[in-house]
Amino acid sequence: MSVVGTGQTVVTGVDGRYHLSGLPEGASLTFAADGYAALEDPVVNRSAVDVALTPTRVTGPVLDLAGEPVGNALVKGAGATAVTRADGSFAVDGAPGVGEVRVSASGFDAVTVPVDGDRSVRVQLERITIRASYINQSGLGDPTTLGEMIQTVNSTELNAIVLDIK
Repeated sequence: MSVVGTGQTVVTGVDGRYHLSGLPEGASLTFAADGYAALEDPVVNRSAVDVALTPTRVTGPVLDLAGEPVGNALVKGAGATAVTRADGSFAVDGAPGVGEVRVSASGFDAVTVPVDGDRSVRVQLERITIRASYINQSGLGDPTTLGEMIQTVNSTELNAIVLDIK
């Protein structure tokens, strides 16, 4: 916690308590902790200030259906993003209002999962078999051909288009 305009900084104890004295009139306190949104509160004739910080971090593992970690998965929530580590773990910071996260990874179906009260999620992704159609440079340059290719993917068992741009 810091006292705005004075340069004083205080670290809370393990119980969250702190003590400050000699605050100037009109001082404001800024409360901040890793994984929580900062909060500024003017003192204004009070001898005690209690605050509750809003968590901004969502954490958890991303696993496949066999329980194996999925590395390099993209996790998005309320405009914040993270990429899972090799062990499947992630931490999305800066998302105080996130109610759900969307997780996607190459070779897996994307999923959207709700964020629980303790701001953690356990995500399981299901592997998919890529069934692709191939299009080369000349097909990319023709809007009709490209449109037909997209329509084919949307209306068949295909789920990808391989673009040859070399």
